[in-house]
Amino acid sequence: MSKTTGTNQRLILAGVAVALLLALGIGVQMVVLPAQKQAPVLAAAPVLSPLGPVVRYQVPVSLGQPKKGPEDALVTIVEWCDFHSPKCKQAEPVLTAVMQKYPKDVRLAFRHFADPTSIPGLEEHEFSRMAFEQAGKFFEVKDLFMQQPSVGTREDIARYAKQFGMEWSKVLSDLDQHNFAGAIVADHTF
Repeated sequence: MSKTTGTNQRLILAGVAVALLLALGIGVQMVVLPAQKQAPVLAAAPVLSPLGPVVRYQVPVSLGQPKKGPEDALVTIVEWCDFHSPKCKQAEPVLTAVMQKYPKDVRLAFRHFADPTSIPGLEEHEFSRMAFEQAGKFFEVKDLFMQQPSVGTREDIARYAKQFGMEWSKVLSDLDQHNFAGAIVADHTF
């Protein structure tokens, strides 16, 4: 198999995975934004497909946004997620499978879709952001929360903070002052 054919197959498979997620409507929104007043970033050698040359655009993802996968990935999936949503929980195995199958070609960026009027749910999202800021453990916390029916109480959060090596007094202070609520709400307005 030639290098171009392998690249085309990866492109088609990544596109199929993205289309499948969109078609299923499982609570995940993926956004690929066109470049704003800048030339597209072409692959080193433009790849020809039956539809013409493949053009890649840089997808803006902020430094403070939790993400995993290579910065130069061919596909960036931006996931808006609420840890309590059954649809988001259904999407998790699909996202995991895509990330495992295409570790060099796909990047996942996360945005919170928490209900800002639900304080318990908001605290879980705030804690996940603290885990990102304090310990670099956002995706581990997200995986844990997606497996639970709900995180529950502050005692649960205290246990998770200890599990992930976070300083509980700092976590408690940030929760009480809602220091990360602004970032959570800002993800809605992107």
